[in-house]
Amino acid sequence: MKSNERFFECTGEFPGRPTDLKVEMLLQMLYADDLVVMARSADELQARMQLLDDVMQQWGLESSLDKTVVMVTKPDGVVEQAAPRVVLRGTELKCVEEFVYLGSLISSRPGVALEVARKIGRATGAFRANKEVLRMGGLSVRVRAKIYVEFVLPVLLHGVSMLPLKVEDANRLHAFHMQVLRCILRVTLRDELSNADILRRCDLPSMKQILVRERLRWLGHVMRMDESRLPKRVLSQQFAALFVPSGERRLGLKSWIRVAKDDVKHYLFPGLVLHPVEVGPRDGARRRGGPLGIGHWRSIAHDQRAWKLTINDLQVN
Repeated sequence: MKSNERFFECTGEFPGRPTDLKVEMLLQMLYADDLVVMARSADELQARMQLLDDVMQQWGLESSLDKTVVMVTKPDGVVEQAAPRVVLRGTELKCVEEFVYLGSLISSRPGVALEVARKIGRATGAFRANKEVLRMGGLSVRVRAKIYVEFVLPVLLHGVSMLPLKVEDANRLHAFHMQVLRCILRVTLRDELSNADILRRCDLPSMKQILVRERLRWLGHVMRMDESRLPKRVLSQQFAALFVPSGERRLGLKSWIRVAKDDVKHYLFPGLVLHPVEVGPRDGARRRGGPLGIGHWRSIAHDQRAWKLTINDLQVN
């Protein structure tokens, strides 16, 4: 296996689509010394892991067997399977239900509820570390809100732009957001202040608006990548997966691309009047009005400045 062979190709047939539609499946993710190998069976995984270990030893490298684990994904409706047995250098690798990869929790179960709970837990720690400052009476509300944006919110939102959030996941993030803002204002639920009033007094957007902007910002970033880049290729395969018959999809789940497409459809397209950006010598970017069809969002995404202006102007209710 060559070091750059991260995909294999298979041809699938989808009703109403060309029969030669190619779908690539990810085999491995290589990031510095954090490696992930994927397979569709225990035997295939054993062969891939053995090959990887052999190649590493040829180059004088050695994987840490204590930190190497095996996980089996468990889609809804699939009968529980026995843990696969993978052995390297006489040591059987431990089988786990979840592990952390590049700061994100990867779970054997579908959905991202565990990862959202983990993010809220880490953000709670950041909030407690700054609680005295956030409640300090000598600072204005806007300054305290700025401290929250700089020191707590990034912990909560780290990687969230790439999560296929369900409504209940977004609601949990929203609840934490509002709880901190109430603390900043030193009010409780008994004060009967609406969420809109709290957001207005703190001069901050709602969590829903933050999440939509973060997803669209990441979508635009990936769309501007070269076609050979791994994130762009994975995104293309998610588009292709939209053509799979509905009966073959896992019920109750949302892919990231479906969430992002909903954002484009519901928040980016209605009332959008953005045309190509004109740039004057000193007056920055100016926008020209006019109707825009939803099919043009990709061309806007390729213009970084136009995409940024569009996202910043979004109003999410």
